[in-house]
Amino acid sequence: MAKVLSEPQYLNAPEVVIEQVLGGTYADGLGSIKKDPRRVDYQPFPQYSAAVWLMTQLRRWNMLKEDVDYKVLAEKVMLATDAARIMREQGASAPVVGFGSERILGKDFDSNKPQEYLASVRKPG
Repeated sequence: MAKVLSEPQYLNAPEVVIEQVLGGTYADGLGSIKKDPRRVDYQPFPQYSAAVWLMTQLRRWNMLKEDVDYKVLAEKVMLATDAARIMREQGASAPVVGFGSERILGKDFDSNKPQEYLASVRKPG
């Protein structure tokens, strides 16, 4: 994976650096070697809550010009049910498909309440 990600069309970074980041053992730039196996921690499953959060960011920065039905659009775009089906067909267990809470950038986000989130991050005026 590091070899592919290091290519110019992706991260355009030395393969060894990508390997260190993905593996969790890396130089911190201050002369120390850090070990953090969860340095890159992500859930690759297309959760609906992630889609709702992304759309709230587009709305927050006025790239999405009006409010939408976040849940309906998330279900159309993320295709989590298809991903879950394919995982089951391959013998893997899939996470529960639905809307819920996520911790994003150190803040709790409830995908059932996108308007409340938007109100909490928008500046008055």
